Amino acid sequence: MARRPADAWGLIAWEMAGPGAAVTGIVLLGLHPAMPCGTAERPVRTRDLQPN
Repeated sequence: MARRPADAWGLIAWEMAGPGAAVTGIVLLGLHPAMPCGTAERPVRTRDLQPN
């Protein structure tokens, strides 16, 4: 494996911080106490809003 300069490793780490922050935000929003737990129970059959 070719060795990269130290600057490249810093750039790779910086670019991975963006998606990492997005995933962290989504997880924290999902864990927020104001978010509903699971899905609501639905009747056995629901009527379609638009006919097929």
